[in-house]
Amino acid sequence: LDIYNRVLAGLEWVIASMHGPCFAPATEQEHTRAWMKVAENPHVDVIGHCGRGNYPFDHEKVIRAFKEYGKIVEINNATLQKSTNHAACADIARLEVPVVVNSDAHFAARIGVFDQAVALLEEVDFPKKLIINADIDRFEEVVAQKRAGLNQ
Repeated sequence: LDIYNRVLAGLEWVIASMHGPCFAPATEQEHTRAWMKVAENPHVDVIGHCGRGNYPFDHEKVIRAFKEYGKIVEINNATLQKSTNHAACADIARLEVPVVVNSDAHFAARIGVFDQAVALLEEVDFPKKLIINADIDRFEEVVAQKRAGLNQ
């Protein structure tokens, strides 16, 4: 990660994702190794847009680690705007890891637009109980549990 753990420890909610300026696209093995290290970091809550095609990785190995370490995977509309990302996002969703759904809007008019993300989850018959932000009570419960686990 491109920020110190002592800084991450003071944050309420941490989303980790791969972006070119910090981690240029490389090989599938390097991406897999990087995601495995992120999975082990106790300060990371959510894995952001990992279905992007320019960062391929071993889905089964990494998603298994995300589950083991209690990570939540983001499924968002911005990633799905590029049709080549659809297959990777569907593959990740089929592995049934807890997810949050959002727009990942980069423009105000796109905030709250996540129809493609919902359609993808419906397409793969994703269990609604694993959508962390399907309702506010579930989301707040997960956030509270994560915070309590870090404070022990």
